[in-house]
Amino acid sequence: MRLDLPTLDGLLTWTQQADGRCPFAEAHCRSSRTNALLAFRSKARLEIEVIEFSESRFDALVEMYDAFEPKRAAQGLPPVGRDRIIAWLRQVQKSGFHLLALWNGRLIGHSMLCPFDPQRAEFAIFLDQHFRNQGIGTALTEVTLDYGRHKGIRDVWLSVEVNNRCAIRVYKKNGFRVSGFFGPEQEMALNLEEATGNEVVHDPAA
Repeated sequence: MRLDLPTLDGLLTWTQQADGRCPFAEAHCRSSRTNALLAFRSKARLEIEVIEFSESRFDALVEMYDAFEPKRAAQGLPPVGRDRIIAWLRQVQKSGFHLLALWNGRLIGHSMLCPFDPQRAEFAIFLDQHFRNQGIGTALTEVTLDYGRHKGIRDVWLSVEVNNRCAIRVYKKNGFRVSGFFGPEQEMALNLEEATGNEVVHDPAA
């Protein structure tokens, strides 16, 4: 699975190499408009940017999770209450990689790769309930996996409720396969090295 990010639907402008490629390892596919890793338009033609987390965005991230619905939707996350949200975010941000999705300067999404060791990480993504089913989650997943690949992550896994069909469709589109079941949840896994040879077609409807 080679994530050919410049082919995403409605892509805006990119800073590319002379040969036309835009590898994360060298240029991080940064938009020439901003310091975004990725800039694209959603199904509703909203201009979305994906950026790396910075401390200046921490309060906005807390606000996003404080208003997040449904509460405790994924393995009891996000937690309820500002103090618990802050404690959780501080814990997960001690290590790993965190990307944010913005619309018109508003923080609307957060993805993370939390490592168990230098080559293995758990993936999680949270998207504001008002911006779902527009292709934003698909694009944020793609860019996060490619970001992790170029940071040396090899194996990625996640947990998802078996009735969350929309999320499962996005994960399968990115190469994840079911690796186990645990009650109402299932684990899915992806080897990023093995996946680099497969093509992923971005579906803006996901």
